Amino acid sequence: NSDSTAMAPVDIRQDAEVQTKIEGDNPFSVTHIPIRQNQEEEIAQLKTIPSQADKSIDINYLPLWLGILSLILLALQLIARRDHILLVIRTIFNNNLMRLTAYENNNGWSTAYLLGYLLFLLNLALLLFYNLQPQLAGTTVGIYFALLGVVALFFLGKHLLLSLFALLFEFTKHSAVYSFTILSFYNLMAVILVCLNLILVFGPASWVRIFTVIAVAIFIIITISRHYKGIVIARKYVDQHFFHFFLYFCAFEISPWIVLYSLSRGFI
Repeated sequence: NSDSTAMAPVDIRQDAEVQTKIEGDNPFSVTHIPIRQNQEEEIAQLKTIPSQADKSIDINYLPLWLGILSLILLALQLIARRDHILLVIRTIFNNNLMRLTAYENNNGWSTAYLLGYLLFLLNLALLLFYNLQPQLAGTTVGIYFALLGVVALFFLGKHLLLSLFALLFEFTKHSAVYSFTILSFYNLMAVILVCLNLILVFGPASWVRIFTVIAVAIFIIITISRHYKGIVIARKYVDQHFFHFFLYFCAFEISPWIVLYSLSRGFI
């Protein structure tokens, strides 16, 4: 009896020491004390965590392929015009250069600008895909292409309506330059979206909301900037036909965003 009583404290200290060894901060610590059976399952679970992380990016992951496609399109754009991104930035800050570049590039109907606009549509749809996929039912590819169709209809439809409005009120020249201005700003936004989406491909899901807020903030700044550039471009027309300009601005610049916000409010 005295022997068993004396051994009890040793068993308690041994259990405490085993617990300390297993939960210690040093992963390289080695002990001769055997691991209890109920702790083997915990250790096995810890070993499975790295293997699950390795499988987080699958070869069939759609954003991965869209990222590769975006890089290919960006490379083709720079092959078509090596200084394209620098030229876009320069035209944004220089109205005379904007008009000259619009003339040289047939008001945006050139390979570099069209590839940039395509990059913008693809990556804007991808950013929306990151945010809306958990809330929408359907296949991954189906969701993305549905979003791409909506984005293309919204932005390309704007150019068509702008051209129609210009024909009705006879300011086609100003309309062409303003349409090219929109194209230039979205070419710049395309590069930003490509960078953000590539980070999200390899980043955790918790980054989606943060990078979306960053993209929205940049997009708002770009939208306000192009509105200002549009007023500067059509300054003479605004002075002479203020009512027509106000009608256009409310119908084609403000109301689409209000309608879009009303439709997407349930997903925000």
